[in-house]
Amino acid sequence: MENIIQTDLLNIVIFYVNILKKPITSYDDYTINKEGSKYLLGQTLRQLHLPKERYYVSIAANELWNKLTSENIFDSFYINNVKVDKVNEEFVGQYKGASGLPYKTEIVKNGENFEYRAVFHDDHIIPITVIIDELIKIENLNHDSVRDIINKIGVCKMLKSEDRKIKEKKKRPFDENKVIEIIYKKYGINLLNYNYFKETIN
Repeated sequence: MENIIQTDLLNIVIFYVNILKKPITSYDDYTINKEGSKYLLGQTLRQLHLPKERYYVSIAANELWNKLTSENIFDSFYINNVKVDKVNEEFVGQYKGASGLPYKTEIVKNGENFEYRAVFHDDHIIPITVIIDELIKIENLNHDSVRDIINKIGVCKMLKSEDRKIKEKKKRPFDENKVIEIIYKKYGINLLNYNYFKETIN
């Protein structure tokens, strides 16, 4: 079953990428235009459940999470509710949409819930827009070449406040190590489950 699902995913990605690679100027009925294809491809890649080794967590996010709840941070995403069950009460800044500052800072109490995305953020280390650009560059578009690119997708679970510090949202290198070692470190975002290089990447 796993191989069938993987093959189906690769076929979907190839379908959308082929639309993006063609110099189409007009469309037949019931076809998808380039803008729609890019959007749907992006949403498909963003919704992927990745292997557990492709998820990282920042030290700050891990500390707050473990202070608040006994749940597993790697099992929570986006609109999930997180139950506070390890602390009587704690001040937590909560964000809404793309706001740069918390829209409320309030006490969360034992037994209460808060929305994951209000406090934590799942950051695609290599932005999906960069992943799509790399897929479009593939000359020999096949399962193996597409799989190589998809395997580069990784997510860092961080505090919403950490995400708000990062200025390089979309313009990042197609290199996970450089993003973590240079961009994240520049903003004081250090990861718990990542093996840092002994020497700084130039």
